[in-house]
Amino acid sequence: GFLVGFTILTGFFSGYVFSHSGSVCLGTEISQHLPELSEFKTNHPELADIVDSIPDVLYEDRAAATVQKYAGAFNRWSCWAKEHRLTPLPADPVGVSVYVIHLASTASSPSPVLTAVHGIDWAHRKASLPGPGNHSMVQQLVDGLKRRLARPARKMKPLGHSDLDRLVAQFDKPDCSLQDLQMLVLITLGFRGFFRWSDLSSLHTDDVRISDEFLSVFLAGRKNDQFRQGHVIPIARSDSATCAVNLLERFLTKASHLQGAPLFGKIRSTVKGCCIRGRMTYSRARENFKAMLSDIELDPAEFCLHSLRSGGASAALRTPGIPVRLVQRHGGWRCIESLEGYAEESLESLLLVSRHLD
Repeated sequence: GFLVGFTILTGFFSGYVFSHSGSVCLGTEISQHLPELSEFKTNHPELADIVDSIPDVLYEDRAAATVQKYAGAFNRWSCWAKEHRLTPLPADPVGVSVYVIHLASTASSPSPVLTAVHGIDWAHRKASLPGPGNHSMVQQLVDGLKRRLARPARKMKPLGHSDLDRLVAQFDKPDCSLQDLQMLVLITLGFRGFFRWSDLSSLHTDDVRISDEFLSVFLAGRKNDQFRQGHVIPIARSDSATCAVNLLERFLTKASHLQGAPLFGKIRSTVKGCCIRGRMTYSRARENFKAMLSDIELDPAEFCLHSLRSGGASAALRTPGIPVRLVQRHGGWRCIESLEGYAEESLESLLLVSRHLD
Protein backbone atom coordinates (compact mmCIF):
# COMPACT_ATOMS: atom_id res chain seq x y z
CA GLY A 1 0.00 0.00 0.00
CA PHE A 2 0.87 3.71 0.01
CA LEU A 3 2.57 5.72 2.74
CA VAL A 4 -0.23 8.21 3.24
CA GLY A 5 -0.74 10.31 6.33
CA PHE A 6 1.80 8.35 8.34
CA THR A 7 1.29 4.75 7.18
CA ILE A 8 -1.18 2.91 4.97
CA LEU A 9 -0.98 -0.81 5.39
CA THR A 10 -3.00 -1.93 2.40
CA GLY A 11 -5.74 -0.66 0.10
CA PHE A 12 -9.39 0.11 0.72
CA PHE A 13 -10.47 -2.96 2.62
CA SER A 14 -7.68 -3.22 5.14
CA GLY A 15 -5.89 0.14 4.79
CA TYR A 16 -5.20 2.26 7.83
CA VAL A 17 -3.85 5.75 8.26
CA PHE A 18 -2.05 6.07 11.58
CA SER A 19 -1.57 9.25 13.53
CA HIS A 20 0.53 9.76 16.65
CA SER A 21 -2.56 9.60 18.84
CA GLY A 22 -4.20 6.59 17.31
CA SER A 23 -5.50 5.46 13.95
CA VAL A 24 -8.21 6.21 11.49
CA CYS A 25 -9.32 3.37 9.29
CA LEU A 26 -9.35 5.26 5.99
CA GLY A 27 -9.58 2.15 3.82
CA THR A 28 -12.44 0.58 5.76
CA GLU A 29 -14.20 3.93 6.05
CA ILE A 30 -14.15 4.35 2.27
CA SER A 31 -14.94 0.72 1.50
CA GLN A 32 -18.19 0.97 3.45
CA HIS A 33 -19.43 3.18 0.62
CA LEU A 34 -18.35 0.80 -2.13
CA PRO A 35 -20.59 -2.21 -1.40
CA GLU A 36 -20.72 -3.03 -5.10
CA LEU A 37 -17.16 -4.34 -4.94
CA SER A 38 -17.91 -6.70 -2.07
CA GLU A 39 -21.13 -7.80 -3.72
CA PHE A 40 -19.37 -8.43 -7.03
CA LYS A 41 -16.66 -10.47 -5.29
CA THR A 42 -19.31 -12.54 -3.51
CA ASN A 43 -21.14 -13.26 -6.78
CA HIS A 44 -17.92 -13.94 -8.71
CA PRO A 45 -15.42 -15.52 -6.29
CA GLU A 46 -13.19 -16.61 -9.18
CA LEU A 47 -12.47 -12.91 -9.83
CA ALA A 48 -11.79 -12.03 -6.18
CA ASP A 49 -8.06 -11.45 -6.70
CA ILE A 50 -8.73 -8.97 -9.49
CA VAL A 51 -11.38 -7.16 -7.44
CA ASP A 52 -8.94 -6.88 -4.54
CA SER A 53 -6.43 -5.14 -6.82
CA ILE A 54 -8.86 -2.33 -7.73
CA PRO A 55 -8.23 -0.20 -4.60
CA ASP A 56 -4.47 0.00 -5.19
CA VAL A 57 -5.01 1.16 -8.77
CA LEU A 58 -7.60 3.72 -7.68
CA TYR A 59 -5.03 5.26 -5.33
CA GLU A 60 -2.58 5.63 -8.23
CA ASP A 61 -4.63 8.22 -10.14
CA ARG A 62 -2.41 10.81 -8.45
CA ALA A 63 1.31 10.98 -7.70
CA ALA A 64 2.36 9.28 -4.45
CA ALA A 65 3.23 12.62 -2.84
CA THR A 66 -0.22 13.97 -3.73
CA VAL A 67 -1.94 10.91 -2.29
CA GLN A 68 0.10 11.30 0.89
CA LYS A 69 -0.92 14.95 1.15
CA TYR A 70 -4.64 14.30 0.52
CA ALA A 71 -4.86 11.28 2.80
CA GLY A 72 -3.14 13.19 5.58
CA ALA A 73 -5.65 16.02 5.15
CA PHE A 74 -8.57 13.60 5.29
CA ASN A 75 -7.06 11.90 8.34
CA ARG A 76 -6.95 15.24 10.20
CA TRP A 77 -10.51 16.06 9.17
CA SER A 78 -11.70 12.63 10.26
CA CYS A 79 -10.13 12.99 13.71
CA TRP A 80 -11.62 16.46 14.16
CA ALA A 81 -15.04 15.38 12.89
CA LYS A 82 -15.26 12.40 15.23
CA GLU A 83 -14.14 14.54 18.14
CA HIS A 84 -17.13 16.81 17.45
CA ARG A 85 -19.57 13.97 16.73
CA LEU A 86 -19.64 14.58 12.97
CA THR A 87 -19.57 11.95 10.22
CA PRO A 88 -16.32 12.18 8.24
CA LEU A 89 -17.63 10.33 5.21
CA PRO A 90 -19.98 11.33 3.69
CA ALA A 91 -19.26 14.75 5.12
CA ASP A 92 -21.90 17.35 5.89
CA PRO A 93 -21.06 20.54 3.93
CA VAL A 94 -21.95 22.64 6.98
CA GLY A 95 -19.57 20.60 9.11
CA VAL A 96 -16.83 21.06 6.50
CA SER A 97 -17.57 24.80 6.44
CA VAL A 98 -17.11 25.00 10.23
CA TYR A 99 -13.89 22.99 9.91
CA VAL A 100 -12.32 25.28 7.30
CA ILE A 101 -13.18 28.33 9.43
CA HIS A 102 -11.50 26.55 12.35
CA LEU A 103 -8.37 25.97 10.23
CA ALA A 104 -8.35 29.53 8.97
CA SER A 105 -8.28 30.90 12.53
CA THR A 106 -4.66 29.78 12.92
CA ALA A 107 -3.55 29.85 9.25
CA SER A 108 -1.18 32.41 7.79
CA SER A 109 -2.00 31.49 4.18
CA PRO A 110 -4.86 29.81 2.26
CA SER A 111 -2.82 26.60 1.91
CA PRO A 112 -4.22 24.67 4.95
CA VAL A 113 -7.79 25.43 3.89
CA LEU A 114 -7.24 24.38 0.28
CA THR A 115 -5.39 21.22 1.29
CA ALA A 116 -8.20 20.25 3.67
CA VAL A 117 -10.97 20.71 1.10
CA HIS A 118 -9.01 18.91 -1.62
CA GLY A 119 -8.20 16.04 0.75
CA ILE A 120 -11.82 15.63 1.87
CA ASP A 121 -13.01 15.71 -1.74
CA TRP A 122 -10.34 13.17 -2.70
CA ALA A 123 -11.61 10.67 -0.11
CA HIS A 124 -15.19 11.19 -1.31
CA ARG A 125 -14.13 10.49 -4.90
CA LYS A 126 -12.51 7.24 -3.78
CA ALA A 127 -15.83 6.27 -2.21
CA SER A 128 -17.76 7.37 -5.35
CA LEU A 129 -19.50 10.08 -3.34
CA PRO A 130 -20.08 13.75 -4.23
CA GLY A 131 -17.46 15.95 -2.60
CA PRO A 132 -18.53 18.69 -0.19
CA GLY A 133 -16.08 21.02 -1.94
CA ASN A 134 -18.66 21.38 -4.72
CA HIS A 135 -21.28 22.70 -2.29
CA SER A 136 -22.03 26.40 -2.81
CA MET A 137 -21.41 27.32 0.83
CA VAL A 138 -18.02 25.59 0.94
CA GLN A 139 -16.97 27.13 -2.38
CA GLN A 140 -17.88 30.64 -1.25
CA LEU A 141 -16.10 30.18 2.08
CA VAL A 142 -12.95 28.99 0.32
CA ASP A 143 -13.04 31.98 -2.03
CA GLY A 144 -13.56 34.33 0.89
CA LEU A 145 -10.72 32.80 2.92
CA LYS A 146 -8.39 32.93 -0.08
CA ARG A 147 -8.96 36.68 -0.17
CA ARG A 148 -8.70 37.12 3.59
CA LEU A 149 -5.52 35.07 3.96
CA ALA A 150 -3.84 36.21 0.74
CA ARG A 151 -0.34 37.60 1.07
CA PRO A 152 1.76 39.38 -1.57
CA ALA A 153 3.73 36.76 -3.48
CA ARG A 154 7.48 37.05 -3.04
CA LYS A 155 8.99 35.79 -6.23
CA MET A 156 12.61 34.72 -6.04
CA LYS A 157 15.04 36.10 -8.58
CA PRO A 158 16.25 33.93 -11.44
CA LEU A 159 19.97 33.24 -11.51
CA GLY A 160 21.52 35.35 -14.25
CA HIS A 161 24.06 34.15 -16.79
CA SER A 162 26.61 36.60 -15.36
CA ASP A 163 25.89 35.20 -11.88
CA LEU A 164 26.66 31.71 -13.18
CA ASP A 165 29.93 32.95 -14.67
CA ARG A 166 30.92 34.49 -11.34
CA LEU A 167 30.09 31.33 -9.39
CA VAL A 168 32.25 29.16 -11.63
CA ALA A 169 35.09 31.69 -11.62
CA GLN A 170 34.98 31.86 -7.83
CA PHE A 171 34.83 28.14 -7.03
CA ASP A 172 36.31 26.23 -9.99
CA LYS A 173 39.92 26.39 -8.84
CA PRO A 174 42.73 23.86 -9.44
CA ASP A 175 42.30 22.69 -5.84
CA CYS A 176 38.48 22.72 -6.05
CA SER A 177 36.97 20.56 -3.30
CA LEU A 178 34.59 17.72 -4.10
CA GLN A 179 31.78 19.62 -2.38
CA ASP A 180 32.32 22.75 -4.47
CA LEU A 181 32.63 20.71 -7.68
CA GLN A 182 29.41 18.85 -6.87
CA MET A 183 27.56 22.13 -6.29
CA LEU A 184 28.92 23.62 -9.53
CA VAL A 185 27.62 20.59 -11.44
CA LEU A 186 24.25 20.85 -9.71
CA ILE A 187 24.03 24.59 -10.48
CA THR A 188 25.13 24.41 -14.11
CA LEU A 189 22.95 21.36 -14.81
CA GLY A 190 19.95 23.04 -13.19
CA PHE A 191 20.57 26.21 -15.20
CA ARG A 192 21.21 24.58 -18.58
CA GLY A 193 18.64 21.81 -18.20
CA PHE A 194 15.91 23.98 -16.63
CA PHE A 195 15.72 21.39 -13.86
CA ARG A 196 13.69 21.61 -10.66
CA TRP A 197 15.22 20.38 -7.42
CA SER A 198 12.99 17.31 -7.65
CA ASP A 199 14.57 16.54 -11.05
CA LEU A 200 18.14 17.00 -9.82
CA SER A 201 17.65 15.03 -6.61
CA SER A 202 16.17 12.07 -8.50
CA LEU A 203 19.12 11.67 -10.86
CA HIS A 204 21.37 8.62 -10.65
CA THR A 205 24.68 8.00 -12.35
CA ASP A 206 22.92 5.65 -14.78
CA ASP A 207 20.67 8.52 -15.92
CA VAL A 208 23.46 10.48 -17.61
CA ARG A 209 25.18 9.59 -20.89
CA ILE A 210 28.12 11.67 -22.10
CA SER A 211 29.27 11.84 -25.71
CA ASP A 212 31.79 14.05 -27.52
CA GLU A 213 29.16 16.63 -28.43
CA PHE A 214 26.53 16.55 -25.69
CA LEU A 215 25.18 15.10 -22.48
CA SER A 216 21.90 13.16 -22.36
CA VAL A 217 19.99 13.36 -19.07
CA PHE A 218 17.15 10.92 -18.55
CA LEU A 219 14.37 11.92 -16.15
CA ALA A 220 12.12 9.00 -15.25
CA GLY A 221 9.37 11.45 -14.34
CA ARG A 222 8.80 15.16 -14.01
CA LYS A 223 6.31 17.16 -11.99
CA ASN A 224 4.09 17.54 -15.05
CA ASP A 225 4.77 14.02 -16.35
CA GLN A 226 1.72 12.45 -14.74
CA PHE A 227 1.99 9.17 -16.64
CA ARG A 228 5.73 8.70 -16.04
CA GLN A 229 6.67 8.54 -19.72
CA GLY A 230 10.11 9.94 -19.03
CA HIS A 231 12.13 12.67 -20.72
CA VAL A 232 15.57 12.83 -22.29
CA ILE A 233 17.13 16.29 -22.12
CA PRO A 234 20.21 16.92 -24.29
CA ILE A 235 22.73 19.47 -23.02
CA ALA A 236 25.43 20.63 -25.44
CA ARG A 237 29.12 20.52 -24.68
CA SER A 238 30.93 23.85 -25.09
CA ASP A 239 34.28 25.53 -24.53
CA SER A 240 32.75 27.77 -21.86
CA ALA A 241 34.00 27.58 -18.29
CA THR A 242 30.37 27.04 -17.27
CA CYS A 243 29.95 23.97 -19.49
CA ALA A 244 27.90 21.49 -17.45
CA VAL A 245 29.22 18.53 -19.46
CA ASN A 246 32.89 19.20 -18.74
CA LEU A 247 32.20 19.86 -15.07
CA LEU A 248 30.15 16.65 -14.81
CA GLU A 249 32.94 14.57 -16.35
CA ARG A 250 35.40 15.87 -13.76
CA PHE A 251 32.89 15.31 -10.97
CA LEU A 252 32.19 11.69 -11.96
CA THR A 253 35.94 10.98 -12.06
CA LYS A 254 36.56 12.54 -8.67
CA ALA A 255 33.46 11.38 -6.75
CA SER A 256 33.92 7.56 -6.97
CA HIS A 257 30.19 6.87 -7.12
CA LEU A 258 28.91 3.36 -6.59
CA GLN A 259 27.15 1.76 -9.54
CA GLY A 260 23.70 3.32 -10.05
CA ALA A 261 24.09 5.59 -7.01
CA PRO A 262 22.40 9.00 -6.70
CA LEU A 263 24.31 11.58 -8.72
CA PHE A 264 24.28 14.18 -5.94
CA GLY A 265 24.99 12.89 -2.46
CA LYS A 266 26.73 13.33 0.85
CA ILE A 267 30.49 13.81 1.02
CA ARG A 268 32.25 10.98 2.85
CA SER A 269 35.92 10.86 3.82
CA THR A 270 37.75 7.55 3.44
CA VAL A 271 41.37 6.43 3.59
CA LYS A 272 41.47 6.86 -0.20
CA GLY A 273 40.00 10.37 -0.11
CA CYS A 274 36.53 11.88 -0.38
CA CYS A 275 33.66 10.18 -2.18
CA ILE A 276 29.89 10.51 -2.70
CA ARG A 277 27.53 8.27 -0.76
CA GLY A 278 23.79 8.45 -0.12
CA ARG A 279 21.58 11.26 -1.43
CA MET A 280 21.92 15.00 -0.95
CA THR A 281 19.04 16.58 0.96
CA TYR A 282 17.17 19.68 -0.14
CA SER A 283 18.21 21.59 2.98
CA ARG A 284 21.92 20.84 2.41
CA ALA A 285 21.73 21.78 -1.29
CA ARG A 286 19.94 25.04 -0.45
CA GLU A 287 22.40 25.83 2.35
CA ASN A 288 25.42 25.27 0.09
CA PHE A 289 23.87 27.23 -2.79
CA LYS A 290 23.09 30.25 -0.63
CA ALA A 291 26.57 30.17 0.92
CA MET A 292 28.12 30.26 -2.54
CA LEU A 293 25.90 33.19 -3.54
CA SER A 294 27.05 35.08 -0.44
CA ASP A 295 30.67 34.53 -1.46
CA ILE A 296 30.08 36.37 -4.75
CA GLU A 297 28.22 39.14 -2.90
CA LEU A 298 24.69 38.27 -3.99
CA ASP A 299 21.85 38.40 -1.46
CA PRO A 300 21.00 34.72 -0.77
CA ALA A 301 17.54 35.72 0.49
CA GLU A 302 16.62 36.71 -3.07
CA PHE A 303 17.38 33.30 -4.59
CA CYS A 304 16.36 29.67 -4.16
CA LEU A 305 17.18 26.42 -5.97
CA HIS A 306 14.30 27.12 -8.35
CA SER A 307 16.29 30.18 -9.48
CA LEU A 308 18.34 27.74 -11.56
CA ARG A 309 15.32 26.69 -13.63
CA SER A 310 13.88 30.19 -13.94
CA GLY A 311 17.31 31.64 -14.70
CA GLY A 312 18.06 29.24 -17.51
CA ALA A 313 14.61 29.70 -19.02
CA SER A 314 14.84 33.50 -18.83
CA ALA A 315 18.25 33.46 -20.50
CA ALA A 316 16.99 31.18 -23.29
CA LEU A 317 13.90 33.31 -23.94
CA ARG A 318 16.04 36.44 -24.22
CA THR A 319 18.45 34.78 -26.68
CA PRO A 320 17.61 35.52 -30.34
CA GLY A 321 17.22 32.48 -32.57
CA ILE A 322 15.91 30.00 -29.97
CA PRO A 323 12.29 29.08 -30.83
CA VAL A 324 9.94 29.28 -27.84
CA ARG A 325 8.63 25.78 -28.60
CA LEU A 326 12.13 24.35 -28.07
CA VAL A 327 12.48 26.18 -24.76
CA GLN A 328 9.06 24.79 -23.77
CA ARG A 329 10.08 21.25 -24.69
CA HIS A 330 13.50 21.51 -23.00
CA GLY A 331 11.90 22.50 -19.69
CA GLY A 332 8.87 20.23 -19.97
CA TRP A 333 6.27 23.00 -19.79
CA ARG A 334 2.85 21.92 -20.99
CA CYS A 335 1.85 25.31 -22.36
CA ILE A 336 3.41 28.64 -23.32
CA GLU A 337 1.48 30.40 -20.55
CA SER A 338 3.30 28.35 -17.89
CA LEU A 339 6.66 29.10 -19.49
CA GLU A 340 5.99 32.84 -19.67
CA GLY A 341 5.66 32.94 -15.88
CA TYR A 342 9.36 32.01 -15.66
CA ALA A 343 10.62 34.73 -17.97
CA GLU A 344 12.15 37.80 -16.36
CA GLU A 345 12.17 40.66 -18.80
CA SER A 346 15.11 43.04 -18.75
CA LEU A 347 14.50 46.75 -18.24
CA GLU A 348 15.71 47.38 -21.78
CA SER A 349 13.11 45.03 -23.25
CA LEU A 350 10.34 46.54 -21.12
CA LEU A 351 11.26 50.03 -22.35
CA LEU A 352 10.75 48.88 -25.96
CA VAL A 353 6.99 49.28 -25.58
CA SER A 354 7.03 52.99 -24.74
CA ARG A 355 9.97 53.76 -27.06
CA HIS A 356 8.07 52.44 -30.05
CA LEU A 357 5.19 54.81 -29.27
CA ASP A 358 7.27 57.87 -30.20
